[in-house]
Order: sequence, then C-alpha cells, then structure tokens
Amino acid sequence: MKKIFYLPLSLLLAVFLLFSMIGCNTNKEEPFKADVKITVVNANNEPIVDTFVSAMNVNNTDLPIGYTTDSNGQFTLKNLTERELTFVIHGEETSYNTKYTITKADLEQGSIIVQFSNITETTIDPLE
Repeated sequence: MKKIFYLPLSLLLAVFLLFSMIGCNTNKEEPFKADVKITVVNANNEPIVDTFVSAMNVNNTDLPIGYTTDSNGQFTLKNLTERELTFVIHGEETSYNTKYTITKADLEQGSIIVQFSNITETTIDPLE
C-alpha cells in the first residue's frame, strides 16, 4: 500500500521540480542597448559646436561624464539604455542644464536632439 502512495507523490514532486526549474531558468530580458548620436542645439535649433557637455546618469550613476561636441554639435554615447539623462554645459559666467528621457524608440533610431532652450549662442566659452 505504501508503494502505491509513493509513486503518485514522486511523480507530483518530479513535475513540481520540473516547472520550478523552468521558472528559474527564464532569463530577465536584457535592457536594449545602443550607441546614440547626441546633437546639442540652442533655443534656435542651431548646433552648439566645440563645447564641453557633461552627461549625468549615463551608467546609472550620478557621476558626470564629459564630452566635447564636434563641428556639428554632436557626440556619441555608447551602450546607452532607456533612462533619464541630465546634460550640463558649464559656461564662463553660468551653467546651463537640461533633461532628456531616452526611450526605446530613441535607441532604435540611434540619434536624439537635446535642446538647451536657455542658450542662444552656438558656442559657449568654457569655465576656466
């Protein structure tokens, strides 16, 4: 009588363990990553060229990472994921900042435009 009881219990335990292992092996979906070309523009949508820009929260840290825009007002962020970024330009007399939320559509497109609506110049004299 005991053997008859152990067989269904063993089968039930085996099925439970099988489903448990399947559940444990499901990997979380990796966040979508992409290299994104950032174009920095002023209030008039003109590129801000040859200017040092700090980006914060690039790698889930508050540490700023510095970039210099090229002659087209662009630089590239590597392996970027969806997140909110803060961009800062430190000028000679004042600092300017703006926030931008990177979406999956931005990552798929591979480029975004970040506008500093409080800047009218196309070059900013850096802090010395």
